[in-house]
Amino acid sequence: MHCIRKRSLAAVLYDLCKTSQQRIDESKQITSISRDKPSSTKE
Repeated sequence: MHCIRKRSLAAVLYDLCKTSQQRIDESKQITSISRDKPSSTKE
């Protein structure tokens, strides 16, 4: 990819934003799941 235009760059940035948001959502789900799990080993 030699010629990156502003349009494609914006699209890439948008994709990055979307994927990062998905990752945040996934990590939130993971934390909620681990919270639901009865793991009272550390206190």
